[in-house]
Amino acid sequence: MVFFTFFSGIFTRVIFLVHGLVSVYLIVDSKGESKYWWLCTGLFLLLIESFYTIVIRRGKEYKYIWPGSLLYMSTVLPVIWVAELKILNEKIAKGADTCTFEAEKSISVSGLVTITIDSGQLAQKWSKLGLILLIIVGRWLLPRGELTRDQLSTLLLVYVANAADIMELFEVFDKEPRLWCKEGVAIAVLATYTWSFLQFALVFTATAETIPDNKDEKKEPFSEIKRTEEAQKGGTKLPNYIKKLIKQKAEKQKAELAEIEKNTDLRAAIDQMKQLKAYKARGRQARMSIHDAAFEVVQVQREVRREEEILENHIKEKQKLKLHGDLYSILTLMLMQDGPFLIVRLVLIIAYGVNATLHIFFTGKNAMALALLIYRLVILITEYQDDEDEDKDKDFYEF
Repeated sequence: MVFFTFFSGIFTRVIFLVHGLVSVYLIVDSKGESKYWWLCTGLFLLLIESFYTIVIRRGKEYKYIWPGSLLYMSTVLPVIWVAELKILNEKIAKGADTCTFEAEKSISVSGLVTITIDSGQLAQKWSKLGLILLIIVGRWLLPRGELTRDQLSTLLLVYVANAADIMELFEVFDKEPRLWCKEGVAIAVLATYTWSFLQFALVFTATAETIPDNKDEKKEPFSEIKRTEEAQKGGTKLPNYIKKLIKQKAEKQKAELAEIEKNTDLRAAIDQMKQLKAYKARGRQARMSIHDAAFEVVQVQREVRREEEILENHIKEKQKLKLHGDLYSILTLMLMQDGPFLIVRLVLIIAYGVNATLHIFFTGKNAMALALLIYRLVILITEYQDDEDEDKDKDFYEF
């Protein structure tokens, strides 16, 4: 298990490094300028992060953020910008009205398939498609860290859905290529594309209370209550001062019996001893039964009060964690996915007359998702305020 954790962590970062280096090499070859090697700065920082996470933290990944993907994207996203802007400038130079681009190179695969592609297009497609695929696969292969299997599967499903939405943003320009050469459109789309990709560095499904998959390490919030119940089943122990009192009474009884034995005959002493013992036993039993009953009542009241406080605190803490986790995920999707994409798609429809069926479908999808997220957000805030009002009323009446 430890070997798999180290291996998966190293392998994921290796494929990030290889893809990033190839992407930078392709853009350097396309532009013919060596200055673009500075884009490898993110990969250098990724090496440092890999050493710290694998060696210092012993392969334990982070719970709320994925710094490896952020550093990887800091290299590949600029490569995509450079490749896209290079292609855009070449299209404009050949005619903004048509906005077409002819590839300069042909690549033959085994003599059967011939692909005509420019070096700039190769860098763009290699970087764009490789980025989205490696983000999903890398998150899957990466050690889960503090994430549970349920949280990881949910996160991967969200990644796949968001990736499909992101990649569709460029499909409309394949059907209407002249739109890509309009002033500001390419910059707006690339900015939205970059901003939405930053959400993959956030692990918003881990903000709710995490229950480890290992049953031995499972957190039991009611363990104190269970221990209290077990203690009550086992009976209540007498305090030390009661034990001391009983011992003193027994010693005094022995002394009285010894005195009686000296002053009376054996038969009279035995009869008197039996009477005295019965009397003492009845008195001690009466006193101890009253004391035990009172002590039991007080202890039960204390334990019940303690159990109620533990249960109430646990429920409040769980509600706060759930509220915090849901708010985090809702705001992330609203501000980094559905909100920006809805704005861009509406602008393309209203201002530029885009009427592609798939584009209109995804516009409706973003609008519905945003409305549901806002609805969910209002429900969470309302429930939280109602709980706060109930707590205030409870405190007032108790006072």
